[in-house]
Formats: sequence, C-alpha cells, structure tokens
Amino acid sequence: MSWRQPAWDKICEFTTKPTYDLHDEYMVSKAITDEHPKIHNSGDDVKRDMQTRHCIALGKLTETEARLKAARQFMSKRRVNLDEQWGELTRQEEELRENFIAFSSFIKENDEKCARAKSKINEMLALTSTRATENIQLQKEVEVLQETKTRMDATIKKYYLYEKFLQKVMEAYPDVFKSLNEVIYRYDALMNARGQLETLNEYRLRELEIAKAQFGKLIEEKSFVIMGLNNQIANLQARYENANIKSLESEQLVIQIKNNAIQRMSEIDQVKTSIWNLCTHMAQGKRQPMKIKKDNIEEQIMYIKRTLTELAKVNQILKKQARLAKLKKKVGADSVKVLHQKQKRYH
Repeated sequence: MSWRQPAWDKICEFTTKPTYDLHDEYMVSKAITDEHPKIHNSGDDVKRDMQTRHCIALGKLTETEARLKAARQFMSKRRVNLDEQWGELTRQEEELRENFIAFSSFIKENDEKCARAKSKINEMLALTSTRATENIQLQKEVEVLQETKTRMDATIKKYYLYEKFLQKVMEAYPDVFKSLNEVIYRYDALMNARGQLETLNEYRLRELEIAKAQFGKLIEEKSFVIMGLNNQIANLQARYENANIKSLESEQLVIQIKNNAIQRMSEIDQVKTSIWNLCTHMAQGKRQPMKIKKDNIEEQIMYIKRTLTELAKVNQILKKQARLAKLKKKVGADSVKVLHQKQKRYH
C-alpha cells in the first residue's frame, strides 16, 4: 500500500486530494489553533508522518468550523434581536417626540385661549359700563322728550285752525293728498325749490359774465401755449422714436436672458434627475428602501456622501484582505517548496 492511500482512509473521512494542495489551509488552521491553549495531550509525542498530521489537522479544522458555525448562528440571532430592539427604540422615540410636540401645541393653544378669554371678559366689563352710562343718558333724553311732547301738544292746540284749513285742502284734492303731512311736505318742497331756483339763476348769470371775460383772456393765452405745445410734440416724437429703438434692443436682451435662464433651468433639472438616479441606484445596490423624497436635494447629496465614505471604507477593507491573501499565497508557495524537497528525500 502506497503512502497516498493509507488504511486510515477507511476510518477517517477526509479528502483524497494531495497534501500539498491542502497545505495552505493546514498552515492557516495550525496558526489559529496554536493561539489557543492546549488543554489535553494532542498526541504530539507520537511519531507520525505527513498524512497523520494532516488527519489530526483536519479533525481540528472540522471542530473549529463547527465552533465558528455555532458562533455565526448565535451572532446572527443576536443581530436580529438587536435590530428588533433598535427598531422598537426608534419607534418609541418618534412616539415620544410626537407626544411632546402635541403637548407643547396644547399648552400654547391653552395659553392663547386664556388670553382671549381674559380680553373678552375685559371687553364685556367695558361694554357693560358703557351700556349703563348709555341707559342713564337715554333715561334723561326720554324725560326731555316727554317735556317737549307736552309743549308741542300745547302748541298744536294753538294752531288747530290751520289744521282745519289743511283738512279742507285735502278734502278738495283727495287724489293728490292722502294726509296732512303730504300737504305740508308739498308746500315746504315748493318753497325750497323756488328759493333754490332763484339762487341758481343768480349764480349762473354771474358765472356766465365771469366765463365770458375769462374766455377772451384764455384765447390770447392759449394761442401762445399751442405754439409751445407743437414744439414739445416734435421733441416728444423724436424721443419716442429713440425710446422705441431702445425698447427693441431691450426686448432682444430680455429674450436672450430668458433663453439663458431656460437653458440653466434645464441643466439644473438634469443635475437633479442624475442625483436622484444615483441615489436610487445606490439604494438598490445597498438593498435598502429609498426613504428620501425626490424634491429634497440636500438629503440626497448627504446620502451620496455617506455612501461614498462607506465605499471607501469597504475598498480599504478589500485592499487589506487582498494583501493578507498575497501573504498567505507567499507562505503557501514557500511551504510547497519545502514539501517537495521532503518528498524527494523520502523517495
């Protein structure tokens, strides 16, 4: 039986690959196991060849992998519990913040209502005081009116003859006058109209005389004014033509400014859309939901900065892992050379 297929293959289940292909894994496993303290005798005092060492190392490797698998499962369960606790804490924090905001708004509204109630009470007190004073004044006015009524009744008795005359007039013209007050109102209106017409005629005659004199003076004055106005019209026509030319130039300038503004706005919209697409692409790459609103550009930029810093950290970690892999390959190559030399000596 050759050394490549020993009798232990029927007892211990391990790979049938050549040992020099598994030397890197063995060296890494040996470096890890050497860090742990040896609790019991591992059989180092027994003389063994490379395959026995490989079998022992493979047993330790399987044991270590089992411990690492159990540790990973424990950490994943603990991570899930921690994520649930963190979500519950954030939810409680949001509820507490909303409760504080609602309580603050309630206190402000209560203070405002108290202030409005106090001002309304003061207004009502002031109104009651004013109403009391007004009632006193009205009582005095009622007394004055009663005294006036008694005097007017005495006066009406004196002028009863005139009332009879007005009743005869009303009976003579029943279609025109329905009551005595209409007769009196008609008489007063006619007297007022007569006086107004007389004063109006006198005023208009005076105004006509004054206007006639002023019209003659105005003709003389306005003839010179018209000549000056013609000169001003010519100057204003020239100024209008110059202003029209300048306005056309200004309109062209405004059109150019509007076109530039439209172009800038389109560029800004393109930048916003590119930022939004980059944020959504980063969120899809991170397998996270997009919680930022599309209009909030500042939060999108901050999200991109955070993602770039995270990518920089990940690149640093990958570079470190690549350097460690290169070192492991280098150590494995050296060990393979030593193993070949030992095999040549053995043969």
